[in-house]
Amino acid sequence: MTWIGVSGLRHPDDVTLCAGLGVDALGFVVGFPRQVPWNLTLDEAEELVLGTPETVQRVAVVGEDPDRILEITRRLQPQVVQLHADEPLEVTQRLVGLLHAHDVRVMKTLRLRRADGAPVGHHALAHADDPLAAARGMVGTGIDLLMVDLVGPSGLSGPTDAGSSGARPVAPSSDGRATALGMARRIREEAGVPVVLAGGLRPDTVRAALDAVDPYGVDVISGVERAGHRKDPAKVAAFVVAVRGQDG
Repeated sequence: MTWIGVSGLRHPDDVTLCAGLGVDALGFVVGFPRQVPWNLTLDEAEELVLGTPETVQRVAVVGEDPDRILEITRRLQPQVVQLHADEPLEVTQRLVGLLHAHDVRVMKTLRLRRADGAPVGHHALAHADDPLAAARGMVGTGIDLLMVDLVGPSGLSGPTDAGSSGARPVAPSSDGRATALGMARRIREEAGVPVVLAGGLRPDTVRAALDAVDPYGVDVISGVERAGHRKDPAKVAAFVVAVRGQDG
């Protein structure tokens, strides 16, 4: 069964909603180093995490500062820490060892441009023309999961399936998205760790993305939101049905 993550939780009612609809994991963006609309303080995140059912995995979406990441991990005690910024490979490898010592799994994000499937971000500069090499470098740090995030044409990064700091998704050309999805599939086939697909996913796009990539799981933020970055009950329900069918 495909793993479903919903990230960017900001309200306890949204936590209850997503858990009740059978989502596997909830992502809490905490102390992220860029300005994004889902960012929580550690106190805010802790309050939400305390209200999360034990049946749902807790994911801390963090970035860059190892000391801050460890502080967040100790306070929130998530099952997964998602390193979503431009952490260099040596920093990622160090964090993997430290987080594994806390019995926490680590997911690292590799961003690909939807237009051409090329890697995006400082962590990928050494492999600007070779997404597979960028993925291999990340997997070599000992991570447990790899998130492949198809970001929008701007190439901006942040913890959002829009691929930018809170902007709504800009629809890429069908050929461009197919190129990016094809690269995501090649990464999934060669990664050696479970791959989670994100970026531009909505109830009406996720099925085609699943068929193209066949990932371990999918993660969504803005594709299931209404105004004010609250989760929309109808969109979350439709997303789950699109991934799993009517029986869930």
